[in-house]
Amino acid sequence: MSAEPARVEASKDVGVRITWDDDHVSHWDLATVRGACGCATCHELRADGKPVYIGASDALDVVDAELVGAYGINIHWSDGHRTGIYRWEDLRAGCPCDECRTNRRIEGRANPLDR
Repeated sequence: MSAEPARVEASKDVGVRITWDDDHVSHWDLATVRGACGCATCHELRADGKPVYIGASDALDVVDAELVGAYGINIHWSDGHRTGIYRWEDLRAGCPCDECRTNRRIEGRANPLDR
């Protein structure tokens, strides 16, 4: 699973959709990606049993997104949060499509986005 992103789309209308250089397409709704933030603040909220994102899913939007080297993407969310880096490796390994979910289950791998 060493595919690199060929195209990244992130918006309220699209969600987060990545087309990988091997033509596989991964697609998530915004609330799922926001909830998978791995920054220290979100990690502490989870450890305390608190929700990472409080708000209506339809109110969540992407204000901006920027590449973080060849490593991943940082998303500035409409709720003001902007410290999480989503690694390409985790996004690809956590693809929610049926084929990838089945492969994870068969191989006994956890979804790295399930935090």
